[in-house]
Parts: sequence; structure tokens; C-alpha cells
Amino acid sequence: MTVSSTTNRKTFAGNGVTTSFATSPVVFFDTSDLVLTVVTDSTGASETLMENTDYTVTGGAGTTGTVSLAGGSSPYGAPAAGTTLVIRRVLPLTQDDDFLNNDINDAEVLEDRLDRLTMIDQQIDEETGRSLKVPSSEGEQTDIVVAGKAGYYLRRNVAGTAFELAVGDANTSTFTQSGTGAVERSVTAKLGESVSVKDFGAVCDGVTDDAAEFAAAVSSLAVSGGIVQIPQGAMYAASGLSVPAPVNIKGQGPAHHAFYDAGDEAGTTILITGAASGHCLTLGGNQGAQGNMSVEDISIYSAGSAAVASVVRLAGVLHPYMKNVEIDKLDNTNGIGLHLTKDTDGNLTLYGDFINLKIGGIDTALQITNDQNTNSFHGGSIGGRVRAFLIEGPITDPLGTLFNGTSFEGTYSTAMEHEWVAAGEHVYGVARNTAGYYVVKLGKLTGGNSTTFNGCYFEIGGTPATYNDGVHGVASLYPVIEVGTGAKNTQFINCSWNCYLLDRGLRTRADGFQAIPDYWTKQPPVSVRRSSVATAIGATSFTAIPFASALAEDTNSFYWDSGNTRLEVLIDGFYEINVQVVTENWAAAQAWGYLRITAGGQIFQGPNQPPDAGGNLIGFTCHAALYMQTGDSIKVEAFMGEAVDVVADVTYNRLTVKKL
Repeated sequence: MTVSSTTNRKTFAGNGVTTSFATSPVVFFDTSDLVLTVVTDSTGASETLMENTDYTVTGGAGTTGTVSLAGGSSPYGAPAAGTTLVIRRVLPLTQDDDFLNNDINDAEVLEDRLDRLTMIDQQIDEETGRSLKVPSSEGEQTDIVVAGKAGYYLRRNVAGTAFELAVGDANTSTFTQSGTGAVERSVTAKLGESVSVKDFGAVCDGVTDDAAEFAAAVSSLAVSGGIVQIPQGAMYAASGLSVPAPVNIKGQGPAHHAFYDAGDEAGTTILITGAASGHCLTLGGNQGAQGNMSVEDISIYSAGSAAVASVVRLAGVLHPYMKNVEIDKLDNTNGIGLHLTKDTDGNLTLYGDFINLKIGGIDTALQITNDQNTNSFHGGSIGGRVRAFLIEGPITDPLGTLFNGTSFEGTYSTAMEHEWVAAGEHVYGVARNTAGYYVVKLGKLTGGNSTTFNGCYFEIGGTPATYNDGVHGVASLYPVIEVGTGAKNTQFINCSWNCYLLDRGLRTRADGFQAIPDYWTKQPPVSVRRSSVATAIGATSFTAIPFASALAEDTNSFYWDSGNTRLEVLIDGFYEINVQVVTENWAAAQAWGYLRITAGGQIFQGPNQPPDAGGNLIGFTCHAALYMQTGDSIKVEAFMGEAVDVVADVTYNRLTVKKL
């Protein structure tokens, strides 16, 4: 025979049905020359079959044949789908013939032996074809000795001239980043750029207490600083966690759920059972000033039933950074979501950037206490069960807090702070308060200097129309942001309001507020009014002048009370008042008269003005400057020596009031 095919093996994809397989074009001599292996495609696991047990073979003797997996004492059967049947010809590497000298050798015998040698060559070629090779262009290579080298791995030497065995660990293994200028580093150095809590044994199954493992990961970076990675899933801590060193905490993204739903959440979640009146996660603390600490791409939940002081507390951290962080509470809602404060050594939390925070499910979502200055919040949504935010401190602190494009939203609850606003005090955006009403507070500033809300949104959903505190009876209820007496230079710029403004602060600005004119106490409000009807003034008696027509007036700051012929002020402050009244129909040249202003319980009298002869028009003026409180009024009266008339001409009579 001849060996016309170089094929030494044949493969078949299992389908769970076929049991008979032809070997063609693979020829063989003995049935034992064939080796059958079934390989699982997904794992590479293999099983070698036994002839006459798992299968039978027909054919051979220098020709092709057929393999049957339905034969044998314990037939293997049809290979399942997802497996591969491999049939290889494997001849023994031995030679059993002994030729005699001067003997006549049969040509068929010699050809048979040459055929076998050719098949062995094909067999070796097939095996070496699946082996590691050195390109022929690289020349001679050094032999590799593998004896006693368990745990080593094969690699090229530094010179690239040979292969060698090296210790199989990350210290000796190297990594080279792609790109121009990249240098070779050890795998240990590369992996050491961040630390995972799993490196220290954290299970991260949402049930096992990983508090000690988290602390060990943080401690490992106490000197050098770095990133502690928390993988996707849930890490549980049965006690409060602390990050005193300049360590950065990073997850794989927040859970993206308003409330944690175990088993269904995405991203990374930390579940923390904090102690009563304690803190779930503290950054900074009593370790001296800490700088450049960050938390990113993670959800942090208070998981216990205890009333914690806060879920996340930043104490004495310089340049803190938080991005894509969700803060919430699963059970008891008492406490603060995110609290910016100083540590017990007096170190402040300053110059922070907080991007896309989502805080809710807890009494006060965000609280900034005292002089934690120049912290900026960008985007995100903040809403608490009692209030969305509380900025507290003396009138100068916190300084320069900025909210840019942040949504402050809450759902109405009787747990929110309500207040009775007595008649006379004004809530901006609401009609003048004549009988008193209630407010419910979405957020409040009891302190702060130059707090700015830019492009923010405010809403308390589901606020009822009325409320009853059991003292003042049923009255209207309005959702508000309160700017307290300790706050100054507060600004609301280009904000969208679905609530109102209760302003008790100093120099508050709110532009684009509801459907009313801009409210800005930095640019003092003015009222310019006129009296456009003739008014008869009796002799030697005071007569009120009705300045009933407004030429220009900030209706958030002034209100004309036509029933009492007076102008009310709606903001506390210093006011300048100027009035001019022109009279006519004088009969006697010796008559006289003057104006007086009654404002804030004080009386200001203008100069006496005697008329000249001939009954000409006579003008009277009066001026005043004083401090007035919300609800105080301004009334202008004329006293004349004889009965005269105030001129009806609108050109002459003016009342100008300006808040200084």
C-alpha cells in the first residue's frame, strides 16, 4: 500500500444522536492504533475511551474503518451536544521485525514497514504542531531543564535568546502598559495601585460581617494613601466604619435603587449597622487635619434599627470629594444622611466637591454645621423625611456654600417642621398675610454667609391645602424654604420653585421666583405712589392723603391698605420716606399748613408753608428716615390753616419710600 493522506486525526461534534463515525481518510493497521477522546467544549476537560468497553472498531489492516460507540461491553453512546469526539491514530514507537543477512525480503513486507514509519512521522508532526515553537529565524536555543521546578513558569529571557523557567509570582512577573514611553513594571507594583477589601478576606455577600476586613484594607494604606476598592455586590459591617487616613473609597457604581432591594441591586452597596447616636461611616475624625479623601460610585445604607447620629460624617477633612454616592437608611429614619462638621480638635471640613449625590430616607438629608466653608454641591437629589437640608451656624458661617443644579424634593409628612406665621409676616410668593397661616419647611438656613442656590429645584410633594396645630385652628399651609435671621447674603439664582420663600435673613436675593417680580434685598425695594384725585382738607384738622396709585412698587415689600389709607412694609429694615403734596384754592394769604408722616409709631412733621397772595398752587414736603419692622405702616396727613383742596393733577403729588 501507499500513504497518500497526511491526515492523522479526525474530529466530530457531538449531537446526542450519532454513534457511528467513519475514520476516512485516516487509515490504520490494527484497531488498537486508534485512540478515542471525548472533550467538553466549554471547559476543555477530556475523557479517553476504552476499546471493546466503550466502543468497537471495524476495518483497518491498511485501510480506513468505522468506530461504533454503540458497541462494547458498556457502550459510551452518542457524544452529547457541546462535546467533541477526537479520533487519533497513535502507533507504538517500536520495531518488532528482525531481518536476516542475505535473506530475500518480500517487497510487501518492506513497504508495510515504510508505511508504518511514515505514519509515525505524521503522528510526531501532528503532536509537535501543537507544541510551543521557537521561530527558525532565531537560531540555536538553550535547553530547558524542568526537573524539580514545581511552581515555576516558562518565559523568554531578558536578552530574548532563549527560554527559561522563572519563579511563578507577581514580584518577578512583569507588566508593560501599551503606548509610547511605557516601561516594564512588576505585576506586584501594578496591582498595588489599589487595594480591594477582598484582598483582606472580605466576603461581600451582604450577610457576613466584613468590618474587620475593611479596617485592615484601610490600614494597609495608612501611610502611602491610595484606593480601597469594594467590588460589585453588598458588603456588610456590623459596626461603624472609620477612614482616618487619606484613603479613597471606590465602588463599582451606586445601587441605583431608591431603597436597597437585596439580590436585585446593581453596583456596590455598603450596609452598616451603626450604634445608637453613632456614625455609620466617618471620614476624618479625631486624627488631625485630613486632606483629599474621596468616596465614589457606591451606595451607603444604615442597615440597623438604632437611631444613628449620621450615615456619613465628614469631620475635619480638607478638600473632600464625593461622586455618584447614594446615602439612605433602611429601618429607623432618625439622624442625618450626610453631615459636614469639624472634629473635636477643631479641624474644619473645607473646599469640598460633592457631585451627583442622592440622599433620602432619613430625617435630615444634609446638614452643614458652623464654619465648614466653601463646599460645593453639583447636581444630584437631596430630600429627607423631616427636611432636605439644614445649614446652621452663626451669621458668618458656613461661608460660601454652593448648590448648582441640585434637586431638593420631599414628600409631605406631619413629621416635617411646621410653623404658624402670624399676620403681618410675609411669605414671598403667597398673598399678603392678614390672618396668619402655616408653613412646612423643606429646608432651612439658621446661619450661613453667601449661600448660593443656582439652577436648583424645590418641591414638597403632596402638601395639603390646610393644617391645624391644635392651637391656631385650621388655616392655609404653604411649603417653604426658610432663610433664618442668622443667614445673610443668601442667593437663589435661576431656580425653579414649587414652594415659597420665608425670608428672615439679611440681604437675601431670589430672582425668577414664581410668577412675581424678582425679590432682591441687596437692591433695596422701592415704592413710588401718587394721589390722582382731588382731596378736600378741612381747616385746622389732619386729613389723610390717599396715595392709591402705584407708579413703581415691589409688591413683595410693600402693600397699600386702602381701607386705612396707609402703606405697609413687608420687610424689616431702614427706610427713607419722601412726600410732596400740592394744594390750591387758598383764600387768605396769611393762612399756613404742613405735612406729617406717621411711620413705625413715630411722627415726623414737615416745615410750615404759608401761602402767597393770589391763591396760587402751594407745595408742601416732608421727609423721614427710620427702622421699621414687617407690618409697620406709613401714613401721610395734611394740616392746613383753612379749608383747601389737594390738586388732582397727577404731576404734583408723590410718595416715595425706599428701603436702605
